[in-house]
Amino acid sequence: MKYSLGYSTILTVLSSLDVKLNGAFGNLTALQPRHSQQISTKIFGHGNTNSWLLGATDCYSTYTLVYELSSAKAFSKVTFILVRITIFNLLLIMLIIGAG
Repeated sequence: MKYSLGYSTILTVLSSLDVKLNGAFGNLTALQPRHSQQISTKIFGHGNTNSWLLGATDCYSTYTLVYELSSAKAFSKVTFILVRITIFNLLLIMLIIGAG
């Protein structure tokens, strides 16, 4: 069985202005926020940021992001959440787009 391990992993979430981040759950540490307009005042887990240090990660690591839509109009517009994971110099990007 092949076992991959990543060190110094950073998870950063960018989103449209209608999406506010509440926090994250898992084995992670909150870093300084970079885009404060995307951060909710309601904090769940490790919150008040849009960037987390995951430390060592492997194929069994699991993390949960908690977010909210800031307005009811967000359901009728196209919104996006960009999850960027950086392991050393390797960059993995996952884009989630939702249309109402």
